[in-house]
Amino acid sequence: MVRQILAEPNQLITLELDAVAPQACCPLWQQASSRVHSRYAHTLHDLPWSGVPVRLLVHVRRFRCWPPGCPRVIFAERFCTLTPPDQQHTSRSTAVLRTLVTALGSRGGARLAPDLQVHPSASSLQRLLGRVTVPSSGTRSSVWMTLSSTASRPKAL
Repeated sequence: MVRQILAEPNQLITLELDAVAPQACCPLWQQASSRVHSRYAHTLHDLPWSGVPVRLLVHVRRFRCWPPGCPRVIFAERFCTLTPPDQQHTSRSTAVLRTLVTALGSRGGARLAPDLQVHPSASSLQRLLGRVTVPSSGTRSSVWMTLSSTASRPKAL
C-alpha cells in the first residue's frame, strides 16, 4: 500500500510503501506469524520515471517466529515480487543494469548509466556481473572473445 508520495520537481520521486498482509512466513520453517517484533525502513532504487529518479521507501516489519526450535527467532517480511532479499534495487532496475553490464562491461556500463538516469558505480556493476549466469560453453554466444597470450587486445573466436 502506498503511504505517501513525495516529489521534488525534476529531482527525485519517493514512494513510501507499507505491507498490507496481516502476517508473514518464516523463510526457514514456512510458518505464518502475526507477532510483529519491530519495524525498519528499507530504501530501494527503481527505474526513473520521465527522467526523474524514483526511490521506494519500504516500511518492513520484523516478526517473531513462534515454533520452538526455529533457529531464526526473528525474521523480516519479504517482498519477493518487488526485490530479492538484501538488495538495494528493484527487480526491474536490476534487470536493466544486468543487461547493461552484460553488453558493455562494468566500466562501459558505468559510463552509459547516467544517460539512462541510473547511477550505479563501476564496482556495483562488477558485483552484478559476478551474479550473471552465462549460457553453457557449447553455445556460440557464451564466449565471443578471448585474450591472446601474445597480444594485449581481444581476438574474435
